[in-house]
Amino acid sequence: MVQIKRVSLMALILSFLTIFGCSSNQSTKEVVLVSPPNNLLLSPCKPAEAGSTVGSLAEGYVANTGCLWQFEGRMESLRKWKAEQEILYKK
Repeated sequence: MVQIKRVSLMALILSFLTIFGCSSNQSTKEVVLVSPPNNLLLSPCKPAEAGSTVGSLAEGYVANTGCLWQFEGRMESLRKWKAEQEILYKK
């Protein structure tokens, strides 16, 4: 009789420990936003006007061509970043 009470008491204690142990272990999911950096989403410069003289036309051409090179550099950075993310997430 004493043996049965010990076993019953032990089973009761173990079940309480299991219940309380499991209930305090709450899992939470964290959502992470994966997006390109903000500096890649902005245009690197504003278009330059051509003007009315040959000199101002040349200056506008040089400024706009440089802007195009900056934009292409940013797009290449974005492509590399995307490739790294695909490798990271094995997509």
